Parts: sequence; structure tokens; C-alpha cells
Amino acid sequence: MKLSARGRRILELTLPALTVVAFVAGWEAFVDLRGIAPIYLPAPSSIAEYLLRMIADGSMGFHLGVTLLRIFAGFAVAAVAGVLVGVVMGMSRIAARVADPWIAALYPLPKISLIPLHRRDL
Repeated sequence: MKLSARGRRILELTLPALTVVAFVAGWEAFVDLRGIAPIYLPAPSSIAEYLLRMIADGSMGFHLGVTLLRIFAGFAVAAVAGVLVGVVMGMSRIAARVADPWIAALYPLPKISLIPLHRRDL
């Protein structure tokens, strides 16, 4: 079956949205059929429900603010520490020789692996 130019154009425009819808539908079905606990993999419908609930009760702004504060504070601490370590390494051959193996070893570490180090009571 050969599509006309208009049909191809419509398909090109709708295909990205259709793949997203298919992915979310597959995710929902996978979670429901496998009975996966929400703590491991929540269903998209559960995520949407909690999102709407948080918007409705006004807690979304608070949680968004806390998250952004943590992101910006973490970035600031990392930037200051990184610049300081870089300057010290640039000024001292000994410091560079000591710090370089640590930086080389930690660089390929996936940052998501550090999440378990986060304390909930902070």
C-alpha cells in the first residue's frame, strides 16, 4: 500500500505522539499484568493521579521548590568544590598527582548510584 504525500506527512507528524502513547500504554499494561509494586515501578495512571492530587491540594509548589533548592544547592557546592580542587591541582603538581587517580576512578561512576546515600531525615 503506497501512501500519498499528504498521508506520509500526516504519518510523520503523528508518529512521535503515537510512539509515546504506545510506550505509556505498554508500561501501564506491563505493571498491571506483572503486579509490580508501585515502590519499584509505579504505573503511569498512578503517577498522573498523584500529580493531579498534588496540584489540587497545593502541595506541588512546595515539593517543586524543595526539589529545585536541592538541585541548585548541590550544583553550587559541586561547582565551588570542583573549581577549588581544579585550581589547587593546577597550582601544585603533588596535589594533581594525589587527586587525579580519585577523579579518574569516580568519573565513570553513574551518578544515580549515589542516590542510596541520600538520607530521608535531612
